[in-house]
Amino acid sequence: MCDTYQNAVGSSLSQPVEGVWTISDSVKRDTGAQRTLFTEITGQWMGRDRRRGVPYTWTVSHLADGRGRISPRSFLAAIRGAAEDSRERYPDHVYPLHYESIKRGVQKPSEIRVSELAEDYPWVRTVMGPLHGLSVPCGFDIIEQRWKEDWGKSIPDVQPGLPPEHHEQGWVGIRQDLEGLGIFQPMSDRRVNMPDLYRVGFGLGRRDGMKPARKS
Repeated sequence: MCDTYQNAVGSSLSQPVEGVWTISDSVKRDTGAQRTLFTEITGQWMGRDRRRGVPYTWTVSHLADGRGRISPRSFLAAIRGAAEDSRERYPDHVYPLHYESIKRGVQKPSEIRVSELAEDYPWVRTVMGPLHGLSVPCGFDIIEQRWKEDWGKSIPDVQPGLPPEHHEQGWVGIRQDLEGLGIFQPMSDRRVNMPDLYRVGFGLGRRDGMKPARKS
């Protein structure tokens, strides 16, 4: 590992402290060096060739919320999951992290982030429940129809916790609140999209995307 680090960033890796390896402060501020190190443990591609994307950018994009933010907890959970899956399924792979294991690894952070969000906004699970299995991006009319099939014209009472901020505006208000939380992403053609972090966690699908989480 020390040789890999030195070859990637041009400096030696400090000795572990209480079993924990740490990278230098300069590498922490150098995105290029971080990308090089990441490639050393994942390989260049998210598949057999470049068509499936690059592991570094693929992982970041799949863990970001609608505002482009990633929590350290989500990133660490994804890498831990990928490492455990790689060790179990692909022990002879040339790189420590197999690209298929990375895909599986990002599903756990989705579940974690959804749980964290539900603690602060309990109503989110309620309104996202009827959308399970839906594929995005899609028109808001399709989403609204799912809600109406479950509740008619009235927004359900959400207990415990406060209701959505704009619930008095009806389903359009719910959409506004979900966009504000970064769960819904408005598109230029007026369709609604979702970042993969939430899409997977809430069990929605996307063509050529990852499988949604199973509904418990």
